[in-house]
Amino acid sequence: MTKNTVNESFPFAAMAALHAALNAVAREYEPMPDEAMDYINEAIDIVSHAIIAAPATTEAEVAHKFRHAATLIGDEGGMFVHEPAAVRAAMTALRELRFREHIENYGWPVSG
Repeated sequence: MTKNTVNESFPFAAMAALHAALNAVAREYEPMPDEAMDYINEAIDIVSHAIIAAPATTEAEVAHKFRHAATLIGDEGGMFVHEPAAVRAAMTALRELRFREHIENYGWPVSG
């Protein structure tokens, strides 16, 4: 598989829409040949991992990570194995964002 590297911020909204569209296709056209479903599920998995792994440096990007985690949790037939990683990634991104903001506004943070 070829992996394309893009030197711009991660397109969270587009990837969330792709994730939703792939899930809709999997549900709408079920049953389908197993191999076709496997490829769709693999695509869903790849997009989910990309959202989870993408860096988030703004409040909007962090919010996208939380929305993705919420989507996974609310999806009855979803990939439950991604839920903890999605929540952890969102929490880590939020913590790092607030840490950077504190340093920018007040200097080095006090321990706490």
